[in-house]
Amino acid sequence: MRRYRAFISYSWADRASGEWLHRALESYRTPSALVGRQTPLGPVPKTLHPIFRDREEEAAGASIGASIETAMRESEFLIVLCSPRSAQSQWVNREVAWFKRNRDPRRILGVIVDGEPMASTMEGREGEECFPKTLRFKVGEDLSATDEAEDAPLAADARKTGDGKRGAKLKIAAALLGVGLGDLVMREDRRRAARRRLVYAGLSTLSVVLGGLSLFALEQRDAAVLARRDAEFQRDEAQSLVEFMLTDLRQRLDAVGRLDILEAVGMRLSASYAKQDLAKLDPDALGRRARVLMLLGEVDASRGDLDAALAQYKEAAATTEELLRRDPDNEQRIFDHAQSVYWVGDIAWKRGDVAQATDYWTQYRDFGARLVALDPDKDGWQTELGYGHRNLGVLAYNEGVAKDAVDAFTRACRVSKSLAKKHPEDSNLQIVYADDLIWLAQAEEKQGAFSNAESDLAAEAAISKSLLERDSANDAALQRQFVNRRITARLSIAQGDAKRALAILEDQVPIHKSRLAHDQDNTIWLDFFGLLQTDIAHAHLAAGNFEAARGAAEAAVSAGRRLSGIDPRVVEWKVVNFGGALQIAARAAATANDLASASRFVAEAEDLAGDSIDGADERLLMHIFAATNAAIRSHILEKSGDRAGAKRAAQTAITGHGRVFSRASPQYQQQFVRLYMLAEEFEKANALANELNALGYRHPDFMKAQTMLASRERDGGDHAAKKR
Repeated sequence: MRRYRAFISYSWADRASGEWLHRALESYRTPSALVGRQTPLGPVPKTLHPIFRDREEEAAGASIGASIETAMRESEFLIVLCSPRSAQSQWVNREVAWFKRNRDPRRILGVIVDGEPMASTMEGREGEECFPKTLRFKVGEDLSATDEAEDAPLAADARKTGDGKRGAKLKIAAALLGVGLGDLVMREDRRRAARRRLVYAGLSTLSVVLGGLSLFALEQRDAAVLARRDAEFQRDEAQSLVEFMLTDLRQRLDAVGRLDILEAVGMRLSASYAKQDLAKLDPDALGRRARVLMLLGEVDASRGDLDAALAQYKEAAATTEELLRRDPDNEQRIFDHAQSVYWVGDIAWKRGDVAQATDYWTQYRDFGARLVALDPDKDGWQTELGYGHRNLGVLAYNEGVAKDAVDAFTRACRVSKSLAKKHPEDSNLQIVYADDLIWLAQAEEKQGAFSNAESDLAAEAAISKSLLERDSANDAALQRQFVNRRITARLSIAQGDAKRALAILEDQVPIHKSRLAHDQDNTIWLDFFGLLQTDIAHAHLAAGNFEAARGAAEAAVSAGRRLSGIDPRVVEWKVVNFGGALQIAARAAATANDLASASRFVAEAEDLAGDSIDGADERLLMHIFAATNAAIRSHILEKSGDRAGAKRAAQTAITGHGRVFSRASPQYQQQFVRLYMLAEEFEKANALANELNALGYRHPDFMKAQTMLASRERDGGDHAAKKR
């Protein structure tokens, strides 16, 4: 006999239904007439206890994969809650696939709670599909669904239009007990009738007893008042504890980068709310629940599960939007909904949906302005408005509108600097100011205002240093320190000092390895590590250390490939991290005259560009990525002796992406100098080189291009003199 009668698999978004079914089955008592009857499953038991409910009974600290696998191995049946959310859940699909491969697929039972079965075959209704793909198709050894369809199991339908909850419960109970549904329903009906008779008999007796209880009731009234006051006290204490977990405790865990503990806190709070009747919660409690959902969404996003994160954020947004509708001028309701709106926009930004991100983040900025208008003296509302300016600055920065970005970040800095000065002991306000300075420095770098950028970076470095002196393990301060070091290194190379840049970057390697060892699933530090190795490879190339550049580039490609594999829809991971690593690997190989490897790397980068640029033709990031690929391809063709091919590739890059290169930062503009030269458009090459030179741009690659241009002008001049 196995440990569990059944394992319930479901999406977190359906946890209320999962909890209902778990309670219904765990508390079910088999009609006495059926107990002990022999069935193909053995003797009919008195109860169905225990039932394992996924993501509720996992052992703290254990591997999630190992604990789930053990529970499924020890379960007689797998029950799948079917809905559009579970159909999209990677976890539900994986659990179904594992059970199919390792247990009896005939013991998989479905319970429809939402959506429509087989809607994926109905044109226009694909999003309503409630059966996970691994339930509808055969699965391979790697637990992924194949293209070979198979019949989905018969499912109980808990929807009101189907069997209803009671009917679905009885269908599942009959399957778990191994008895016929008709027999079970008949026995259940008899049992319910007997219960009703007992209730009616009890009521007649109770009417006699109640007369003698009146005096006793009066005596108990005062005790009830005291009990109610005690309950209110306990409720207030519980809400205070939740508030502590969402604020002080969360900040402390953020500071040390403990996503595992942060997730455990969020799950515990979520489980607590799931046991309560949401309809009876007051608005403040519902607001706190929304913040719990956002906390869990942040953890999911940090681990790369953007689908799960978006589901959490949208559920939170639905709650906060309704609360705000009921009380539109309530500052707390405005604040809560602003947070929901921000995080939904953040997922859009991560996936490269600029239009949707702009919409949500403009709403967020406007909510901040509303809060300041309602209470101009409240620091928290000023902070929200500052965040709003920064978010729109980020969008402008990524679209290459450097002036708008500088303006937005300057406004944000104005707010955060004032608050940081007002509260020097508040680490969070210091970090907000540090963030704004970093963004402002990057926008100034893109403008070519290098001295302004260095000044702002120096101010930020002083803040991070102060924070790390208070707490050397402050994860937020360490992250900002790294971003500062990256920009400082770029500025050093841009001004001709590659050796200084290399020293700055290599000093960051130990802390990156330490943070990843601390939490290997933390995609923030994995992203940082890949970017760091790419930057180190760039610095080695600029310094002339070609073999060292290849080693760093290979490490960058490895990190980028792993990160992109987590969720290839995250544009920053796929294009900036992985794509950037492939590009520097191609450049390093070409510089070492390994043209075969260089061609292989740039071909993979070109495939990424082809996959990513569809539907986003005006996104600057994609144009820069594709143009850089073309520049590298031209360089490889030139080195191989195919000057005609190099010229054609350069002309194609200029035609396709030249109209947007002026919005790029100097480090990307410099590659157009070389492209113009390969395309034999020397006047344009000279004009752009003069603009970069006037900014003080001195990158070693740019200096080589300038030398080549000057040499051509001298050779051309001599040739002209001889002709005369």
